[in-house]
Amino acid sequence: MRDPNNSRARGARPASPRTGPATRLGLALALGLASLGPARPAPGPEGGAVFVPPLQTATSGCTLHDADPDPACTPGVVNPAVTESNIRTTICRSGWSRRQRAKYLPASGPRGSQALKRKVAAYYDPPGVPATSEGDHVISIELGGDPAGGPNFAGANFFDEPHDLTGPDGQPAGSRVKDGFENALHRMVCAHQISLAEAQRQIATDWYGAFEAAGRPTG
Repeated sequence: MRDPNNSRARGARPASPRTGPATRLGLALALGLASLGPARPAPGPEGGAVFVPPLQTATSGCTLHDADPDPACTPGVVNPAVTESNIRTTICRSGWSRRQRAKYLPASGPRGSQALKRKVAAYYDPPGVPATSEGDHVISIELGGDPAGGPNFAGANFFDEPHDLTGPDGQPAGSRVKDGFENALHRMVCAHQISLAEAQRQIATDWYGAFEAAGRPTG
């Protein structure tokens, strides 16, 4: 997905933390979603919270759960270089996410995103279809996810997310919808209206449920 900090790519200015709708969204995300998912941000160093996803336990026989990947094959992996205390110089800095992806998961090559898309497609039954899917970071780079898609090229933070998918409520829930919600969470994190750990938890454990509960925000 395009770097949300690149204003020329997105054609929009970052939202101000004083904006009324953004503040209301922050409250919804921070207070209204406490019941989503068992994994909770844990106390981290210097008093900050960190989100610790479960480990990858399978590389076959997995299935999509509505709009969410199977946590056995694709639990999500965070980037330890990104913390709440340094978001201004990492994920909230213009161009940072784009540079991370280019460095750690280029499009081509034996360890590039196209190769990883083909690899993780086979983890699922039925198999993923790379031609009609986005190679998606479960925890996006802009939310402090592992830009390489997980350690050892195993794809624990990367799956083939269909462009066209229907959520449990019958509404669109494909790759573009998740991209929009990631951008909304990124905006809130950078405005200090939701913690980085909480945004990571929501996107990794039940992103569509969080998206619905927050009023389906995008971009």
